[in-house]
Order: sequence, then structure tokens, then C-alpha cells
Amino acid sequence: MKDTAYLVIGTLIMVLLMLCGGCVTVPDIGTQALADYARVRLADYDVTLTEADVNEAMVKAKPEIDKLLASFPVLAPVMPQLVELAALITAGQTNLTYQPPTGALYAGFLQSDAAIRVMNKLSINANAADRSALLKQQKVFGFNQVLFFLANEGDGGPVPTTFYRDAWFGDIDPAKVAMMRAAITEWKAAGFAVELWGIADDSPALSRATPEQLKGFYDACVEHFGDLADSWCVGLEIDEWGERWWNQLWHKPDMKIIQGCVEILKATGKPVAIHLTKYDKINLALQSGADTFNAQFGWFSKVSQMTDAMAWINARKGNLRIVACEFNRDSTTPLATALATEAMRCGAAGTQTGRPAK
Repeated sequence: MKDTAYLVIGTLIMVLLMLCGGCVTVPDIGTQALADYARVRLADYDVTLTEADVNEAMVKAKPEIDKLLASFPVLAPVMPQLVELAALITAGQTNLTYQPPTGALYAGFLQSDAAIRVMNKLSINANAADRSALLKQQKVFGFNQVLFFLANEGDGGPVPTTFYRDAWFGDIDPAKVAMMRAAITEWKAAGFAVELWGIADDSPALSRATPEQLKGFYDACVEHFGDLADSWCVGLEIDEWGERWWNQLWHKPDMKIIQGCVEILKATGKPVAIHLTKYDKINLALQSGADTFNAQFGWFSKVSQMTDAMAWINARKGNLRIVACEFNRDSTTPLATALATEAMRCGAAGTQTGRPAK
């Protein structure tokens, strides 16, 4: 509940900065006009609010607002209207009427407009101190799951990520395995659930692997990291393996091979997800034999887009568990929070780009 208070007070400070920074002044348009403007803008994003939503946001934020008012008494005459405006914005961003289930997992693998990709922090080029600092930041943001690549040649930096010594699918390097295990253990000790992902799509040498090499890779994942994995995900955008123009002459895994990779991971007794380029390829997820579909949506700009996408998925998911994966380029934005909240309200079992309000 305290998180909501901070959201309101943060939004309030943002509004105050806008008012005092020369963009607009209270005498120019009036505080009621500002509140009306906020309602209109929220409607543009398909967000409608009840009075209960606004009142709840204001009640939760009151202790922090009182502190702010005590420090800046000059704000007293306009504070009620400013608080309402901040509450309107916050309620619209966080969909306060929804209460997420206890025990759900939320990861935030994208930050800083996708410049930070937490999944790559097992890279041999990753800085250990930076990784530890990021862990603490993720805790502050309220995430309780982390996703890590075990093999990545070129999907975001820093790369490569591998436990092989000299070449892809060559000899396994004990030092790299030890480094990666230590990093995973640090996050587990901090209370994060760990989902280990296989091969990333933008990895040409990995995408052209033979069936035997792929089987060997996932066997090695289980052998060296199986005790640390709370769940698995086969690849990233595995439907792109061999499909892009630069991969056309290379090996293209078929569904039988993908099913084989899923079976290797399912033998550990832990949940196995599959990740594809878009949620509307759910039929491939169903064919794969995976327990979970990590659904990728693209970059949504309205809450209603998530509502529609989840309705489409729910009509086709069968027994698949749905986790909302990519829907915003930064896991900590208000829009990411609103989208994550809507995904969970519509039946997602967890989120991996942002987390819902609580």
C-alpha cells in the first residue's frame, strides 16, 4: 500500500514542477481545469476512474502529502486540487481497483528504454558490481523474479553469454560455469525466483546449430544449472531460428526439435516456458509441449491493447499458463505498470517486463 502513496506523491511533485517550472501556472488555467485535463488525457488511454479509485489513492498518500505540506506551507491554498490531480493520474496509471494474487512472479528485464537488459547479466563481459547494484534496484522496484540468458551471441549488450570455452557448442569452461553459478546464487539468496533462458534469436552461430548440438546445449544447461533454476524458457523468439534472411542457409529447427528441447527441460520437474516473436503464434506454443507461454506483445501504448490481446489469448490458450512478457521498453514506467496490471487482471499468471500495482 505504501508503494501507491509514493506513486501519488511522486506524481504530485511532478505536477508541482510543471506548475513552478514555467510550463503553466495555476492562475493561467486554474486547478480545476488541470484536473479536467487529467481526466481527458486518461480517457485517451482508455482509462476510466471511479470516485473510489481517486479517494483510495488520496487516502494512501495522505501521510506523505502532509509531510510535503509541512515543508512547503505556501502550497496550502492549492494543495487540495493538486492532490486530486496527482491522485487522478496515479489511479489511472496503476488501476488501483485490482489486487494481484499472492505469490505471482514479476520480472523487469528491460529498463532505460531497453538499454539495460537484465537477461544479459550472466555475460562474461558483465560487471559484477553493476550486476549487484542492479539486483538492489530491482528489489526497490518490487520485482521478485529474474530472467537470465545461458547463451546469447548478439541480442543486446553485453554479449556474448556462454559457458563454452572457445567456440559455441565446444568444450565447457568450468570457470565460466562457476562465474555464472555465483551470479545466479547471489540473486537467489536475495529472494529472486530464477528463470533460465536458452538461446537468443539474434545469435547466428547458435541459430544454425544441428539438432545434436541443441540437445547437447540443453543437456548441459540441466547438468550445470538445473539445481539453480526455478523455471526454464526455451530460447528467445525461437520461431526466428533460421527464419531471418541472414539465417536462410542455416539450420532451421522444426517443431520436433523444439519439442525435444522442451522435453529435456521438463524432465527436471520444473516449469518450462516457450517464447515466440508474437502472442498470436500461440499455436506453436501449444504444439511445443511447454507448460507456459511467455507471450510477447510489442510496445503497447494503451491499456485497451493489452485487454484485447489477453482476450484473444484466453480464447485459445487451452491449458497453457500465460505470462505477459514484452509490452513496454522500460519495466518501471507508469504505462508499464498499467499494462502489467491489466495483463494480470485479464488472467496472466505473471509479468516479465513490468509489475502490477499493489
